Formats: sequence, structure tokens, C-alpha cells
Amino acid sequence: MSGVLIIVARRYNHHELWGTLAVLKRNNITYKVLSTHPIIVSEKPGKAGLELAPQINRLTDTLDTFKPSQAGSLDGLMIISGHPTDTLAYWDDPRALEWVDYFHKANMSIAGICCSVPTIRHAAGGKEVSHYPLRRATKLLKEAGAILSPKSLSVSENLVTAEHEMYTEQQTQEFANLLLGRPREFYPKATSMPKSGFERKPVPEIEEIIRRTRSPKRD
Repeated sequence: MSGVLIIVARRYNHHELWGTLAVLKRNNITYKVLSTHPIIVSEKPGKAGLELAPQINRLTDTLDTFKPSQAGSLDGLMIISGHPTDTLAYWDDPRALEWVDYFHKANMSIAGICCSVPTIRHAAGGKEVSHYPLRRATKLLKEAGAILSPKSLSVSENLVTAEHEMYTEQQTQEFANLLLGRPREFYPKATSMPKSGFERKPVPEIEEIIRRTRSPKRD
């Protein structure tokens, strides 16, 4: 049975996370979820009775307590996005990049979606990728040798990438197909997103969280 490691933003995109888990379950693929903290929360509130409240979940391990040496039978990696501060921090987080390097060197399946795709850029050299076209993300992917696809979903060798959350189900199904040796199912047309990417000015909070993930001491 296949097993997947999922690295998710602490404030996760609930559509991406729960949509991904549903498709993996449907394909009888097990999973383990990691984040920077043992408590993760949906970035958008959900209904709790008559009040709006974020959905809170507790994980058994974090990126600090679960390492590649413990991977065991895991044979796939998925990166799921969420709040921009948390998602962009993964782009240069040594803990997340260590996992990308582990699966890449073993030529195992890797997936990224939306703004999380630059996190897997070191595994994307010479491969087609779809991503949310922020200019900084585009720059990082180009520098890593990725071939930027005009389509919202790309399957290239061991990589499966998607441009945004609306392709969560299709992306995860294609990832499952790759893991299980099944033929590809979805062939989307070129996206209407601007090819040059959107400008994104530096955000102090994001720059601070990136700085902290690079330092020896982390929260």
C-alpha cells in the first residue's frame, strides 16, 4: 500500500487539505501530515454551531520531530498551501527542503499546488510545472530550471503540480495515478492567467518568518 507525506501550512487551505485527503482515501493511499507546529488551523473560518470559527487540528508530529530517516514506507510527497505567510516560508525552510531532496533523490512522486510549488523547485529541473504566477515564484522556478507550463495542471516525470486550489481533486487523482502506476486522466487546456506573473511587494511579516526559518533557533 502506498503512503504519502503531506507538508501543510500551519494555517492551511481547507479546500486543498481536505480535498486531497478525500481523494487519497478514495484510492486507498495512506498519509502522514506534518507542519511547523503540532496545532494547525484552517485559514478561513468554518461553521461551528451558529458562530464562525476556524477549524483546529492536532498533529502527532512536526517537521522538527519527524525526519527523512523515519520515512519508512512513504513513497510520495505533497506540499499543500494556505496562508501566504506560512506558505512562502516553506520556499526556503531547510526542514521542508530536506524532505523534497529526500524524495527527489529517490525519484519518488512529488506534488505541489498553487503558491507551494516553489518549495519543490529543486526537484523540477527540466520538468514542466504549473504554479500560481507570482513573479517571485516564477523567478525561483526558472532559476531552478523548471519548464513553466501554461496549463493549470502538469504531470511531468515524477512531478504533479497545479496552479490553484480549484484543481485539488484532479491534481491529487493524477498523483494517485502516478503512485499506483495508472494512466493519466486529466488534460486541461492552457490557463488564462497572465504569463508574466503578478507583482507582489515584500511583506514585512513574510520576510520575518522566512528569516526565522533560516536561523538555527525556530519556534
